[in-house]
Amino acid sequence: MPTIGLSMIVKNGGEDLRRCLTSARPVVDQIVIGDTGSTDDSHQIAQEFGTTVVEIPWTNHYAEARNACLQHMTTDWVLVLDADEELSTKAGAEMPKLIDCSKSVGGFRFLQRNYQKERFHHSLGRLSKEFTGEHERAAALGAKSYLDNPLCRLFRKDERLYFHGRIHELIERQIIAANLHMPQTELVIHHFGALAESRSFLKKHAAYRDLLRLALKENPNDSNLWVQLGISEKYYFQQNDEALKCYQKAAALHYPKADAWIGIAQICKEEGEHQKVLDALSRLKDVGDVAMLKCELSADALHSLGRLKEARVKYASALRSAKSSKGHREACISIESKLGYTEVRLGMHRAGIAKMRRAVEAWPTLLENHDRLVKALVFIHRETEAADAAEAIFQHFIRKESSPAQPR
Repeated sequence: MPTIGLSMIVKNGGEDLRRCLTSARPVVDQIVIGDTGSTDDSHQIAQEFGTTVVEIPWTNHYAEARNACLQHMTTDWVLVLDADEELSTKAGAEMPKLIDCSKSVGGFRFLQRNYQKERFHHSLGRLSKEFTGEHERAAALGAKSYLDNPLCRLFRKDERLYFHGRIHELIERQIIAANLHMPQTELVIHHFGALAESRSFLKKHAAYRDLLRLALKENPNDSNLWVQLGISEKYYFQQNDEALKCYQKAAALHYPKADAWIGIAQICKEEGEHQKVLDALSRLKDVGDVAMLKCELSADALHSLGRLKEARVKYASALRSAKSSKGHREACISIESKLGYTEVRLGMHRAGIAKMRRAVEAWPTLLENHDRLVKALVFIHRETEAADAAEAIFQHFIRKESSPAQPR
């Protein structure tokens, strides 16, 4: 039977490393950890699991470290994990069946499930989906949503297959170059990195930003690197001007996914440049999650420009898309509230208020839905009801006698 080994690079993995190794140890025949400079107890934890630890000098190059670690693997197949990840139980059970396959298969894509603290997150043309507590550790760490990113994490031990990239390193390119197949599976690797304590999270991303800048000096025409740097500048360091430059550079290089134009649209929205929002979004196709996000952002811009009838049409379209897609219940609630407010402003008072009340009832702790309802009631001169709605805000956000409720 073919064998599977676990290959990792680690620096100060701590208790994350213990959990990761616990998840993979039952299904692998070898574990090799390339340590790039740990000063904590990572070595001792690794030894508890019978791990071979190899000291690898850090050269500010993830692929070089990964490939140095691969040199010590002796198994037929290699599984790659990071310390802040865990192999799902189902993935572990299915891997022996996967590798009993044709020699034309070079590797398998798994779903890296990236848990997020935010309820809405966009990346690589997809919107995050609502997390409803299926994974105990993610729930304990405060996950609100997740994004599934397909990555090849199980591949043959073959001298033709090695990692490429100073940062966000991948092996996929080499599998394709070797003319080997790479099937997509539905098997999950849980990733908790975005749920880390804020200080360590920002320190990590500061290092990532430095590596991205270095990588772009080497590859200035890599649109993916420009998008990744834009994401870093905007979401982790709130540098909108720098992020906008990055997204614009990626767009000029014809970045194939939606992130560049959506990033431009979101920054222009924050700056009040609503026509520029519409111009950016016009570059996107109406496909999948992108269509829903495009419709909602377009509607927001149209609403701000006073083009209310057009905004209503766009919000209605976004709501239909959200309802037809699994895992976007929270998006449905938010969009319905916006649609209701637009209808109130158009004179459709009864229908609009009904939608907004449903949104508040479905998600009582989302402040913007309460605020929108109060403004709508004031707009149509129903001051007593507006006062009651304002009192509801007090009940949910000032007293805080219990933990925040989830949307129902």
